[in-house]
Amino acid sequence: MSYEHHPYNTEDNAKFVSQTTPSKTETLCKVTIPADYVIPIIFIPGIMGSNIRDQGTGQHVWYPPNGMKEGLAAANAGEQRDARTRQMELNPETTIVGQDGYIDEDDIKKIQGFDRAKALRRGWGSVWWQGYSKILIYLEKYLNHDLVKKNTTTDDLKDPDHFTGTKEWKKIVATGSNGFLGMGGDQAKLKDIKKDWDPIKKEIELLTKELHGKLANYSFPVFAIGYNWLQSNDLSAHYVAHKMQNDVKQQIKKEFPTQTFEKFIIVTHSMGGLVTRSLIQDDSVKNDILGVMHGVMPASGAPTVYQRICRGWEGSEVLQGFHPIDAYAANRGREVFGATSERLMPVLANAPGALQLLPFANFLQHPDQHGNQSKAWLTLRARNRNGDVVMASLPQNDPYGEIYTQTDTWWSMINMDFLDPAGILNAKMENDGKTDIISYYIDNIKLVSDFHKKIADSYHPNTYAHYGRDEKHLAYNEILWSTDQILPIDTAEDLINYKGYAKHGAKKEEVVEQQVEAAPPTEEEIARTITLEPIVVTAPAHKGFEHLFDQDSFRTIVDTDGNQVTFNIRIMPTSAGDGTVCAESGADVEQRNLKQVFVMRGLDHAASYDDKNVHRSTIYSIAKIFESLC
Repeated sequence: MSYEHHPYNTEDNAKFVSQTTPSKTETLCKVTIPADYVIPIIFIPGIMGSNIRDQGTGQHVWYPPNGMKEGLAAANAGEQRDARTRQMELNPETTIVGQDGYIDEDDIKKIQGFDRAKALRRGWGSVWWQGYSKILIYLEKYLNHDLVKKNTTTDDLKDPDHFTGTKEWKKIVATGSNGFLGMGGDQAKLKDIKKDWDPIKKEIELLTKELHGKLANYSFPVFAIGYNWLQSNDLSAHYVAHKMQNDVKQQIKKEFPTQTFEKFIIVTHSMGGLVTRSLIQDDSVKNDILGVMHGVMPASGAPTVYQRICRGWEGSEVLQGFHPIDAYAANRGREVFGATSERLMPVLANAPGALQLLPFANFLQHPDQHGNQSKAWLTLRARNRNGDVVMASLPQNDPYGEIYTQTDTWWSMINMDFLDPAGILNAKMENDGKTDIISYYIDNIKLVSDFHKKIADSYHPNTYAHYGRDEKHLAYNEILWSTDQILPIDTAEDLINYKGYAKHGAKKEEVVEQQVEAAPPTEEEIARTITLEPIVVTAPAHKGFEHLFDQDSFRTIVDTDGNQVTFNIRIMPTSAGDGTVCAESGADVEQRNLKQVFVMRGLDHAASYDDKNVHRSTIYSIAKIFESLC
């Protein structure tokens, strides 16, 4: 029995070949005609989610480990790196993005016609494989290869309610079905979506079959663009724009030579959202962006950055419940930045991109019982000379001036002695016309302030977002420094500017003891708080502050006579979130008139794009963004 290949030519001369039954038998040949248009999907990762290498030597400075074996090796290597080595290796001025990261060949085989070489051309080697492979593969499969079912029977085509999409799409597309006894139909699907995704706009609807059908006339190739998360996110936005307009467009011309480029759709994770909010203002690319999907973005910054600078990246705050992904994310932070303040500070304080994760000036706490919202997230607590509790809250308006540039206070984020262990800044000072290394840090805070102002209200008009709000994944929304010791202060302002106990021999004032509800001060404590002459401390001498940074999570002020007071930092998270980003920051997107925001439970920040509901809400959002073209 002979078989023949029967070529079929379309009007535009596209050629197809089919394997048929014997040549005398007439058969209907089904072919897939190439799409007419192409809309590249650009995935932009979060901090530490991009591979970083040394620009000169090519050394892998930070290639996130994949799997437990690599993770243990990286953790061990991280423990061996001292502060000096960290500053030298993780220098934003000498590092670039690495494009040759790990890609699992077995995972790639899940996509028809995909291999490592193609994944590298799509930029997948620039991002952390274990963290992002699931979402990259999912998007590539269900936006392209598994958009429609492979086999369609004649009975399917005769059914007026027939849906050509795969099972995954059927979960989010209205098929006109009532289901069996009311179960599994369109209303049941919509009910599940509202429960699992918790959209803030409750009038959400399923996608239409018509819209799903239109998707088939477009290709949605998935690209990843890693960036140097040590440098300013503004620079990263320019880098991403250049990659989109050059590398990505060149690649789609090679892969889809007959298709017309429409626009880009951006999908972001965490800090990648901040990069994108700058990207959409870039003149070279802004008109080519159709829409954006933000995931678990610290939309108005994260107080956790302050506490990690102050006490190192211990990771203990996310180990509650011993969630393996949480623990892994914590270990990654320790490997890169350092488990102690001394090791972390020369990296993070010299990295504008990381500092730009600090709370914005528009960071707001959730409304209290009276409906009031506060900008304050840093609280100082002590007892005054009468034993009464004194509380000070910062910032009132300006975190940059009130907190970030305060380098001579006992609650300062920054210890100048930790800033430059490798001498990199000292070596630059003469050429840069600077007299002190503190000016480099102040310059970085200026970059933070400028960047925050630039993107505070910057959202693409066609934007969707999701963030986590879960009591089982608590995150920081406030920082508390406290002591139960009696201090020679009266007001909150005194506590903010507190410099230490007074010197012996100073003139004393008469003290009248008062009864307080809390444990009253002892006679010894009163005697130590009634002197008038303060210890005056000015940067950079830090007289009286010699032991201030001796122990992470504590601040100890000692005077010349050995009197001391010790403050400790609260180390437990208090806000529902995703383990890293508090709901207060994530919820900023709710105030921005976005197309839709999903408030989800059960999300872990680092692994949010492994979640099935995030997967489905992402392709749903992409389809809705696409709908604006129709």
